[in-house]
Amino acid sequence: MEAGQNIGKGNVPGGGAQMEKKVDHDMEKKFKSIFEAYHRVKPKFSSSWLVLKPPPGAEKVKEYLVEEARITLYRLPGETETLYHVKPLEYTLPQGQKKIITLARKEILDHYPGKERGHRPAFIREYAKKEGHRLIYKYANIEGVKLGKTRSEELARVRMLSNILSRYTIGLGIVEILLRDTRTTDVYIDAPVEESQIYTIISSTGLDDSIPAKCVTNIGLTKESADSIISRLQYESSRAFSEARPVLECSLDEYKTRATVIGEPLSPEGVSITFRRHSPNPWTLLRLIYQRSISPLSAGLLSFLIDGNATLLVAGPRSAGKTSLVAALMFEFPPSQRIVTIEDTLELPCPALKEKGYKVQSMHIQSGGIGGLGEVTAKDSLRVSLRLGESAIVMGEVRGEEARTLYEAMRAGTAGSAVMGTIHADSPQAVYERVVYDLNIPPKSFAATDGVVMVNYRRPKGLHRLVRKTTQISEVNKDAIPSLVGAEEEFVGGEELFNDLMHYSSEKDRLVKTEFFEGASLLIKKLADDWEMSIEEANKNIHARARVRAAVVNRAQKEGRLELLEADYVPEYNNQFWNLLERQMEEYGEVDYNELVTDWQRWFKESF
Repeated sequence: MEAGQNIGKGNVPGGGAQMEKKVDHDMEKKFKSIFEAYHRVKPKFSSSWLVLKPPPGAEKVKEYLVEEARITLYRLPGETETLYHVKPLEYTLPQGQKKIITLARKEILDHYPGKERGHRPAFIREYAKKEGHRLIYKYANIEGVKLGKTRSEELARVRMLSNILSRYTIGLGIVEILLRDTRTTDVYIDAPVEESQIYTIISSTGLDDSIPAKCVTNIGLTKESADSIISRLQYESSRAFSEARPVLECSLDEYKTRATVIGEPLSPEGVSITFRRHSPNPWTLLRLIYQRSISPLSAGLLSFLIDGNATLLVAGPRSAGKTSLVAALMFEFPPSQRIVTIEDTLELPCPALKEKGYKVQSMHIQSGGIGGLGEVTAKDSLRVSLRLGESAIVMGEVRGEEARTLYEAMRAGTAGSAVMGTIHADSPQAVYERVVYDLNIPPKSFAATDGVVMVNYRRPKGLHRLVRKTTQISEVNKDAIPSLVGAEEEFVGGEELFNDLMHYSSEKDRLVKTEFFEGASLLIKKLADDWEMSIEEANKNIHARARVRAAVVNRAQKEGRLELLEADYVPEYNNQFWNLLERQMEEYGEVDYNELVTDWQRWFKESF
């Protein structure tokens, strides 16, 4: 919190003129390396610096507002990063209004109720706003500052100033603006914070492909502002942060963001802070198609696999979109399917699923408060989930000793009707090696995995713009598993452990099907047998799912109705597909998928 690390103790941390001069010098050196304009500002109520003017030659790309702050994206000549330029209203206020905020901030800190009373952040923010209204009026009268020509103008200005006051007392200061911008996905504050500019990653939606998603900002922090943020995170999580415990993680529900802090000795140059945003709206396969992360056909295949209760691991590097894809796949379960989720950071869309009638039981594993009391492990939660009855199990990440419990349950058939989770790996073979060698799962147990879905970054035409893509959908060749027992590296008999059903084509910029997709797929054949249909019928089912999803995305793009891609409508789309399928079976004893798609598209046009 911008109140400083001693919030609740009635004082404002200070650094002294000598320290501030050194910080000035260090910050100026850093900014000079990137900017040629040196108009830096820092109001007394803030401990963060801004360069208000963009460098010469910067080309404006996009401009928009985040509350009272103006955000401008600039293309920088000769640079591989975009400039994310923040111009908060509070940094450009008249001096009299800045002084009011400074005086009110000091009084709030002097009389802050204190976290020892057990107040939650929502209460504290409300307290600050309420006190803010009173104090803004008080000091405006004392300083003789006029806040508006009319009563309505005065009230609007008081509300605005009290919001700013709240941000710089119990909020996250200027960083809060970045977190309130729905376009930002990640915010990074590297060590040492006094010498580093904040940088961020922005969503590619609505931007030209030539605009890099990685951005440098015009914001510089001081040690005081970093300590303030850490104080807020400690208070939010009730967890310790010190050299003995140099990692602090927590979720900030207000911003739908996960925060991670590392400090000394893990980070020799001092603290580093990262914020990663959860999507404000649940991801769906339709949104991923629109973003060109997957193709309609790959979405149809994944929907078919989920509907068939296949066991899938979604793998890829950090921040590549693993959790987003798993979240989208959860909406492909029928609403009658009970789902149990296990995660240490609440990122899966359980509340949204419940709102839409899905049966979801979420389990949150986390270390307890300071001192580690109440720690619940993933292994413990998984064992509990296996006793909750027939359910699909969705794990936020498969990474520890819980993996053995999970695979034992999968082999024994007690792991529910479907299992899905994420894992860090860069190929299906690497998934196998992580599970078998790193997590000590026997190869025969790995055979309980039906498929692996790879997600990764791509750089279109070599540009410095990262795009998240689904790059591979592979099935596990379970016939090859027995030959691997006791073998280290080689596949006996030349059998491959994985068969690619779809792989990414850079030429076509999408997943394309392989020869296994329509003829030799063991997994599709297994699900077809379970559903008492031929492989040919199974492929028609997959293609029909792809066609209805393509119809939704095409209409959403054509009519500018992107709300059609949201999770609110996905259950209706899927239910209608299943209803039409059942109706054809009842009337004709078989399914004409061309007629099914035509009927579905007619219903979609009439209903939406």
